[in-house]
Amino acid sequence: MNALARAGWRTVTLADFTAPRTTHDAPRTFLLTFDDGYASLAEYAYPILGDLGFTATTFLITDYVGKMNTWDVRYTWKRLGHLSWADVEHWRARGFEFGSHGATHRRLTWLDDPAVEAELHGSRTVLMARLGPEAGHAIVYPFGALDDRVVRHTRQAGYALGFGGVKGNGDPLQLPRVPVYCGVLLGPGRCPVRSARRCPRRAWENGCTRGESVCGGNVFDAGHRSSVIGCY
Repeated sequence: MNALARAGWRTVTLADFTAPRTTHDAPRTFLLTFDDGYASLAEYAYPILGDLGFTATTFLITDYVGKMNTWDVRYTWKRLGHLSWADVEHWRARGFEFGSHGATHRRLTWLDDPAVEAELHGSRTVLMARLGPEAGHAIVYPFGALDDRVVRHTRQAGYALGFGGVKGNGDPLQLPRVPVYCGVLLGPGRCPVRSARRCPRRAWENGCTRGESVCGGNVFDAGHRSSVIGCY
């Protein structure tokens, strides 16, 4: 993140991202997103980003705010805490944004219609009640899983933006993101950062997206619109 800032890169907000033009030169802007809302973001990632004048949008699993990660312990092999509402409100006051990652992080494509509606409406209702109407603007689909039926329910629930996997089709509810995982090596031709490095070991031990992450891959080629980097 320090290297990106020195190279002139800047983050944008969701509002900037949806505008026809960003406030900075678009090839050097990106929308930085975090999934799940783990508490270690407030310990490791947010302070670094804030010091650099960067911001990010974190997509929360609303039923797990302030609770432990019983939903994904099979993946992390560790019990980890999520951000509390007090954490969310503190960092929101510093310019960080929050959106929906569903109510319980269930794969929406595997659910029947009533369950999909409960996940989408329930999460959005909680976010808007806690943080205001702008928090109900965008969703990241759990596991990046979506289909036409899920997109239809998402639109009916009132979301304006939906982020999935690496592919999109131009629909604002089927937007792509460039994934970033801990352990990704960076190098010349793969990122504006020239020096190769790994995510900090402490962040790796605490699970993906629980520390400072930078881009890997041919990310910054979005033309007039900023790229979207999703930290998982």
